Amino acid sequence: MGPSAAPGQELLDDLTPPTSAVLHRSSHQLPEKVIRAEGNWLTLENGQQILDATGGAAVACLGHGQARVMKAIQSQSEQVSFCSSFFFTNNGAENLARYLIESTQGKMAKAFLVSSGSEAMESALKLARQYYLEIQEPQPERTRFIARRQSFHGCVPAPKGYFKAMKDVCERHGALLILDEVMSGMGRCGTLHEWEQEGIVPDIQTIGKGLGRGYAPIAGILINPKVTNALDKGSGAFTHGHTYQAYPVACAAAYEVQRIIQDQGLLANVKAMGAVLEELLREKLDSHPHVGDIRGKGLFWGIEFVRDKHTKKPFDPQVGVGMGISKLGLMEPWNISLYPGAGTVDGRSGDHILLAPAYNVDIRTIEMIAEKTAQVIQAYFNNLK
Repeated sequence: MGPSAAPGQELLDDLTPPTSAVLHRSSHQLPEKVIRAEGNWLTLENGQQILDATGGAAVACLGHGQARVMKAIQSQSEQVSFCSSFFFTNNGAENLARYLIESTQGKMAKAFLVSSGSEAMESALKLARQYYLEIQEPQPERTRFIARRQSFHGCVPAPKGYFKAMKDVCERHGALLILDEVMSGMGRCGTLHEWEQEGIVPDIQTIGKGLGRGYAPIAGILINPKVTNALDKGSGAFTHGHTYQAYPVACAAAYEVQRIIQDQGLLANVKAMGAVLEELLREKLDSHPHVGDIRGKGLFWGIEFVRDKHTKKPFDPQVGVGMGISKLGLMEPWNISLYPGAGTVDGRSGDHILLAPAYNVDIRTIEMIAEKTAQVIQAYFNNLK
């Protein structure tokens, strides 16, 4: 046995703040530790149970603890857990890519599979640049990308006809239309691909989050025949790659997730439960003096907070309304995860929270989410000085 502790050392140890070797999102406060997850609930180390109303950041689209997916992961691991896409392919990647392309009814031609939404966006930008170098009459002067301002995690559905108009603009000027569906796609808005509701087809589409439900890191891009044909007639290769590109285990997990969504008819449930969630949120929060907007589609909803409901003037960003509501929600008696957002007005000002329940959620849980969300918002503003 080692030497006994010095007098008072035990008390000193109790007063020492907990430490972690992980560089967390904040270096000033450690996050609570999740030790178990099942269905729509997260269990923390302290025994507290949290209603997961956001699936992380719209990731856990099937809730937690899907035995079919875990079995698929084990099966793929037993076949081959890793092989370099530089030399080989694998069943997981081939099955997933084929499913994704078939899900577009042939409107997209190829899938490029990576490990995160950020990697997918990087891949989309590089592919677009290469396209203009590969076409029959190269256009190397095309180097600029145009994007919507302040769109990150904003949950702002486009007005009807917006995407058709943007597609027309792109075609008129010879530009590629790249749609970022990392967060809004793969069923989150009620169809597997959100663009199916807009009457258009993108040239490049990014996907992620709900693609693999968080069982393994996976994302990707879907590519229009126009772009793949240019590569086929040119160099015949996409000059880009990652070590974990088309990672077998992640692909097998994502393929099983997509099969579950299809087998259980969950896209219809997304539409039905999304309609209920919208109705309840509007019923409980439309008249709140600091709720500036309730917006969304399917099971992807944002609630915007404003200082003045009539002028839509935002709160000072130093108040931290979105984060404050999120933190309050995690406390007793509410025990609900609400995803905060900030800076959506001008990069600094603008507060909102996101709701993104699992696709297989039932009406009782939707009612609970709406009730707890309204209670947290009311409690926060009651205490705001």
